[in-house]
This record gives sequence, structure tokens and C-alpha cells, in this order.
Amino acid sequence: MLFRYNSVSDHAETDIILMKSIKGVIFIFQNQKFITCGVRDKIPLILQALMWELIEKLPVDKDYLQVFLLSAEASGKQRIKHIQEEPAYEKEYELDWEEPVTAKIFVIDDETHSTMLLASEY
Repeated sequence: MLFRYNSVSDHAETDIILMKSIKGVIFIFQNQKFITCGVRDKIPLILQALMWELIEKLPVDKDYLQVFLLSAEASGKQRIKHIQEEPAYEKEYELDWEEPVTAKIFVIDDETHSTMLLASEY
């Protein structure tokens, strides 16, 4: 069961999604964060941090599954496509990057922890 808590600051409204569980109320993606060996070995640390930040700053309610499609553009730029299914959300970013990577990344919140993994590790 999902609940919405609206908090108004001096500058903007902040939506926080709460998930009711048998252990109490927890914040989606506000728990311990883990990465798999594949992410550790293939995805630069700065891109990992950026993906966690994009989830944190998501302007819509967060789904338990976040998907990032990373692609290396011919121009040498790093393209990041961030997708979630419910509610539907999709946004693309393009960064100047020395060594762009190509990968499909899942970030899954299972209430006790969040895990970032390569799609091939699922």
C-alpha cells in the first residue's frame, strides 16, 4: 500500500513516497545501497553516484524498479536514459565523457535494501 506525504518548504513542494510494510513505514530507495560485482567492474564510480542521485531527485513517485540504459555515442558522449514503469517516467541525459560505456542497469528496492546491477546479472 502506497502513501504520499507532501511537505512544503520555502522553495518547493517535496513528495516523499512511503511504503507500508509489516516492519513499519519505510522510504523507497532510502535504505542501504548495494552494487554487484558487474557494476563495480564495468560502471565508473561517478556514473554509479549519478544514477543514485537521479533516483533520489526523481520528480515523480518512485517505482521499486528503476532502469538506466547507458550508451556510448559516436561523438564520444555518454547517453543515459532513465526509465520507470509506474508511474511512467522517461528522461535522457547526454554527458561529455572520456570513456563512455554501454550497459543496461537495474536498480531494485526490495524494502530492506536497494541493489544496482547489470541486467545480465538479474
